[in-house]
Amino acid sequence: MTRRLLITGAGNGASNDLIRCLRASDSSLFIVGYNSDRFTLKKSEADRNYLIPPPGRADFTNRLCRVINAEAIDLIIPTGDSEVELLSRLRGEIPCRAFLPTTKVIELCQDKYDLIAFLRDKGMPTAATHPVTHIDDIEEIFRRFASQTLLWCRIRNGSGSAGATPVKTPEQARGWIKYWQECAGSR
Repeated sequence: MTRRLLITGAGNGASNDLIRCLRASDSSLFIVGYNSDRFTLKKSEADRNYLIPPPGRADFTNRLCRVINAEAIDLIIPTGDSEVELLSRLRGEIPCRAFLPTTKVIELCQDKYDLIAFLRDKGMPTAATHPVTHIDDIEEIFRRFASQTLLWCRIRNGSGSAGATPVKTPEQARGWIKYWQECAGSR
């Protein structure tokens, strides 16, 4: 019996990589993809693709369920943080299995700093990480590291390296943070 999978974010790098890996492990899989961006969807490596509205639209869940039913999907696999969070909330409404950890684990993983703090508390090795709670704290955070160390400045949520950049100076970090604050404010 052919297993039928639905992959979110069809056409983006993560979904295409996942599809190639799934096919390499089991060539009998039938893979369906969906995306709300028709241009990205054109690049999908799935066997069949669907353009459905973005999650913010009222008809998103209905359209997603129609695709699941029409394609007799056995399992939906999210490919990004936003889809993981969304499908976790919709678990009881979608007519197929979802490849997801528990809601508690998902909530923990949605914040990169909270996850690192949790892992550190459990004795797991983690990268030295310090939250910037106020822009004036950046010099103090930089003093905790060796001079000329390349540091990563990144937002606490999201995936795909959005909001992440290497920085060498407090000024670079401050500029990056201000840039992302402006981006978030313009949405």
